[in-house]
Amino acid sequence: MKKLHTINWYYLAGTIPFCLGLTGMSLKLADEMWQKALILAAGCAVILWIVRKFWYLPRPEREYGELEAYDLDLPEPFNVRTYLCPELDHYDFLQRSIEILSPLFRRQGEDFKLVISPKLLREQGDGLVRIAAMREILRYRRAVQARISLGLVTPALAFACLAEGYFVWEWKEQWEFLAGYSSFFGPVLIALLVICFLLVWNGQVSRLDYQSDKALRQYFSREEIVEYIEKWDRLFAAEPEEGNAKSRQLEEFYVQQRIARL
Repeated sequence: MKKLHTINWYYLAGTIPFCLGLTGMSLKLADEMWQKALILAAGCAVILWIVRKFWYLPRPEREYGELEAYDLDLPEPFNVRTYLCPELDHYDFLQRSIEILSPLFRRQGEDFKLVISPKLLREQGDGLVRIAAMREILRYRRAVQARISLGLVTPALAFACLAEGYFVWEWKEQWEFLAGYSSFFGPVLIALLVICFLLVWNGQVSRLDYQSDKALRQYFSREEIVEYIEKWDRLFAAEPEEGNAKSRQLEEFYVQQRIARL
């Protein structure tokens, strides 16, 4: 049996150290005691919110309501139990279909819970759900969502720490000969760096998506995966409107790219 392991720690490791750094530097910059107290309280509140947010992913377990055990025939055994979750169908606009419930701490021998939308199973059948469930398991095993989220958030927090450190350690005075150049070229350079970073990050998102599709090849035929990709795209495509025609063209192009890279 292949094992899944909790990935919640990745989120904590990619955010809390930077929040601690920002809080500590803000305290160093503050002059008045009331300012220090306010900053410390805000920093503690943010860190507490982060811990609570990632204590149980993607949502607190109580929000999933009553789960109905469902024996989904997966092509390979993992430490995962599958359930039908009517709560996923509560709001149609949220488009929740399949989710892995991930606690920060697991009891010894406790399996992960994979919840499935009863509506999805009823309308699309067991075949498509099997592929979608395996893809979700493989994405979780590779920490794909954590890599995507932290790939955007962690560099932003690191940049915020550098920006605040610029004032805390008085780098401007230490590098006075660069002051004129940084004042003129700094904003342009930062804008270019942000654009390049977003392009690289977007490319990484696409690569992880392609890798997740390709990983399914060890369990399903190419024809089955192609059918799944096309059905899944139609299933969650936005309603056709004149305003989103260009967006829909991009989505269809991306689907074809995924199929071509299988």
